Amino acid sequence: MLDRKQAVSTFLEYLDGSGYVSEPGYEMKRIHTFHVCERAQEIALSENCSQEDCDIAFMTALLHDIGRFGELAVLHTFDGTRFDHAKYGAELLFDQGLIRRFLSDDRFDHIIRKAIENHNKLYIEEDLSERELFHARLIRDADKLDNFRVKLEETPQEAYPGRGFTEEILAVSGISDDVFEAVKAHRCVKLKDRKEPLDYYVCIMAFAFDLFFPYSCSYVLKNGLITSMQNKIRCTDPETRKRMDETGKIINSYLLSRRT
Repeated sequence: MLDRKQAVSTFLEYLDGSGYVSEPGYEMKRIHTFHVCERAQEIALSENCSQEDCDIAFMTALLHDIGRFGELAVLHTFDGTRFDHAKYGAELLFDQGLIRRFLSDDRFDHIIRKAIENHNKLYIEEDLSERELFHARLIRDADKLDNFRVKLEETPQEAYPGRGFTEEILAVSGISDDVFEAVKAHRCVKLKDRKEPLDYYVCIMAFAFDLFFPYSCSYVLKNGLITSMQNKIRCTDPETRKRMDETGKIINSYLLSRRT
């Protein structure tokens, strides 16, 4: 079905010709894309997927954030409350025909489109077919797994361009009540509830509550991603440190219950 080398080449050609390369966050998102491709393949293989479904998972991962680059061009930052990059990316690919540069026929367009449209939603839309739902869950997991890496490896300035976050600002930030309540309830954080700079990192940690596949839960635990994020921020306020430590304990306990 898919010539992966050609698909990657086409993706890079698109980015090179789009004028996004000078935007803050461009390189981070380009690298993120290929890490998500790797995680998607690992999940697909853990589920004993057919070659066809492995190819669909790869193509979805390659294109899932294509709308992010347009978001950078408009906002010069990432802000899901003002710009739905998944919706924009799906329209770019399927309404404007960009997908035909990657796939010669439309047999799997509906699966890839639904997966991309749902990868950033708080909840997956209802009434998807079994295969659409599988791939929506797969890209959501793969995307979240690499978001942990991004927030651990990048500086606050790089991870959240345009927001003015620094390590010093994060150190004195609190964790909002609504965000902490979401963690205690084993729920992902609503974007609109992020008020403090540290809320943005707790929001990423809480992605763990949406992970679906056992491989994904095991991956986070095996690599100590939640504990590493918990320890990344040097909170100076004792109450905030207590909330951060409790957040880590709650999420790791949840993942332990889900990994098998």
